Amino acid sequence: MLSYMLQKERKLKDIVRSGNCIVRKFQKQHEDELEHEQMVAQVGLKLISRALNMSKLRKEQVIWCHEKLHKIMFLTRKIVQVEPSFLLFPC
Repeated sequence: MLSYMLQKERKLKDIVRSGNCIVRKFQKQHEDELEHEQMVAQVGLKLISRALNMSKLRKEQVIWCHEKLHKIMFLTRKIVQVEPSFLLFPC
């Protein structure tokens, strides 16, 4: 699951990095919705990363990370889709 998370992090970084290109900034093709989806995906991946780095991790917490990770999908190189979810981290 850790390698799957790292793959998604790399894809998201590539998408964000390509959005920072000067040419793209001049073209003004960024939509607020896409930027919001990218931000939500970044926050989700950061939460999963921190949860997986915890010293004591229970089965429910691993399942939570797995479900949260599968809600982040990459449709194309430029579009990130995050299914809305309010999965709370199990204590």
